[in-house]
Amino acid sequence: MKKHCPVIIVYCILFFSITGDMAAAVKTVSPGDSLQPVVDSLVAGDTLLFTGGIYTRNTALYFDSLQGTEEKPIVVGVPTGEHSVLQLDSIYTIFVLADWDHNVIHVRNCSYLEIFGLEITAGRTGIETEFTNSHCTFRDLEIHHVGNVGIRIANGNNSYMNCIGNHIHHTYQHGEGFYIGDNDGSSDINNCLFEGNYVHHTSLLENQGDGIELKKGCWSNIIRFNVFHDTHYPGIIVWGTGKKDPQYNNHIHSNLIFMNTFGEHGIQVASECDVYNNIVFDGGNRRMYSALQSNENLSSGTPMNNVHIYNNTFFATQNGVILQDWEGKEGMVFANNAIFCLNNSDVALRTMDSDLSGAVIEYNYYYGSVSGSGFTSLPEGSLIASLPADEIFRQPVNDIATIDLYPLANSELIDAAEGKWVAQYDFNGTARSDGNSADVGAYEFVAETNPGWKLAEEPMSYPGKVELPSDTRPVCDYNGDGRSDVHDVIAVIIGGRNNPDDLRVDYNGDGIFTIADALDLLLDIMHRRCP
Repeated sequence: MKKHCPVIIVYCILFFSITGDMAAAVKTVSPGDSLQPVVDSLVAGDTLLFTGGIYTRNTALYFDSLQGTEEKPIVVGVPTGEHSVLQLDSIYTIFVLADWDHNVIHVRNCSYLEIFGLEITAGRTGIETEFTNSHCTFRDLEIHHVGNVGIRIANGNNSYMNCIGNHIHHTYQHGEGFYIGDNDGSSDINNCLFEGNYVHHTSLLENQGDGIELKKGCWSNIIRFNVFHDTHYPGIIVWGTGKKDPQYNNHIHSNLIFMNTFGEHGIQVASECDVYNNIVFDGGNRRMYSALQSNENLSSGTPMNNVHIYNNTFFATQNGVILQDWEGKEGMVFANNAIFCLNNSDVALRTMDSDLSGAVIEYNYYYGSVSGSGFTSLPEGSLIASLPADEIFRQPVNDIATIDLYPLANSELIDAAEGKWVAQYDFNGTARSDGNSADVGAYEFVAETNPGWKLAEEPMSYPGKVELPSDTRPVCDYNGDGRSDVHDVIAVIIGGRNNPDDLRVDYNGDGIFTIADALDLLLDIMHRRCP
């Protein structure tokens, strides 16, 4: 009997310590399967994998009231090695929705749901949310040739929604890459992250097509490390939070926006927003535009205030930056930016107000003129440059293939920033100098050559980016039933007792089977380290 005690003890521990985990499962579907019942069956801790192939549906796939937890999210995606956003052939998972009157994926009343790796096409909107959702992640998706928007987070209250590493392109109708919130400000969208996305060629019908738009009522959201180009409307457009306190400002930083060939702005902001460390160049009407836009803001009681624009680089423009409706507003800042026009006779900064005495406009670098009745003299610390671009930047050409706006060692931008409004880090994630020795523009000079990502027509490689490795997680399904649960631990214990020399039961790889192998497997299952 003593010989069986470890087995009995572990067996009891398993059943009494991981109650509820037994329901977690890895499920797979293949083309031709009925998808909706499988999606409806998902519970906390479940993983659903779409094997390679084309899934054609005539209605949206609904993720309705799926409730994961922080420890046990619901994960939906594609098996390792069966997906690539760069090719289209039979081994890749593609959603093709034949009816353009429906969304491809519809998410409502979900929490801790992650959807990754799918290629989504056709249909009206790639992914749309509704009602109340929180802590959902949409990552590493390719969404293209949809009839409207790539990803729309709206129609209710959404918080802590993450859109990371998605490739959105060739949309139709008003076709924004991301449409966040509602026109009337009725949705509360907060604490969401839009990071590392690549958005281009939006609104092929040339109707609208912002790269990302945050409507009224969106607050404490972050837009960072994204690349936007060839968008029909602004690459980034943000309205107001509806909260006067700047702690709730939306933050736009470290994005690249270029080739806005349809005559629109690179970045457009109305209210309650911090804009810093962005690089905007090539095409479009203006690199930066900040104005009230009364049709969007005043009608819903969203006044203009707390717009902070600092440490950005705006290059190759005839109309660099326009500030409008800033007069008499609180917390308006334009500081430590580099605005470089194509010609020194072009307008680098134009203001449309008669009195800007209440705004902070200081220590900006202008290659071009400063125009506006609001200035009785040049703003404090203004540097009106006479040097050509090739004495300021490493490769100042209006061509994404070769451009490099990192400053030269003797650039006038170096150590020229002053005042309160200096970003803590630069476009590359490099810490800026303390005090009054930081640099103007998006970069901080620390080396003879640019130590960070080379600007390119592709997704950004950015500080802290998590490159997804190949699937090296341990195989926990010892009994081959398609699940990783308590029964696998029991199978290891019994297998180890009957044949301790079997390498399959040496879970921890120490060369010998002991009860530690079963306990390590148990911990991996409990902490969801298994595929």
